[in-house]
Parts: sequence; structure tokens; C-alpha cells
Amino acid sequence: FYKGEHESARELLQKVIERDPENSEARILLGDACRELGDTAEGHKHHYQVAKVFGQELPRNRLSLGKDLP
Repeated sequence: FYKGEHESARELLQKVIERDPENSEARILLGDACRELGDTAEGHKHHYQVAKVFGQELPRNRLSLGKDLP
């Protein structure tokens, strides 16, 4: 993922979330991958779910939410 393989990361992380929908770290990374691929709305959705739906205020996610802004 950090080597620019965002599409592969997105596919893998979607499978992780299918198995474990509350996996916050996978959701944050999936949101990051989506954003890097130009799908900022989808990326923001995953970051928002970690923060609001799961109620987890993680510093890593706050940084990702900030990057979602235009």
C-alpha cells in the first residue's frame, strides 16, 4: 500500500472488512487507498465510520479525515 499499490490494497482491505466489519485499522487504510485512487467520497465514508459509527477517535483517523477535505 505504501509503495503505491492502492488498487491491490483496496481489494485486499475490502475482503478484510467483509470478514471483520469493525476492523478500524483496515477501514482507515481502505479510506486512505480510496482517497489516493481519487474516490474521496468513498474514502471519507470509511474514515467517518471509524470516527462516528464505531465511536473511535483515533489520531491516525483524524489525520485521514483532515486529508479528505478539499
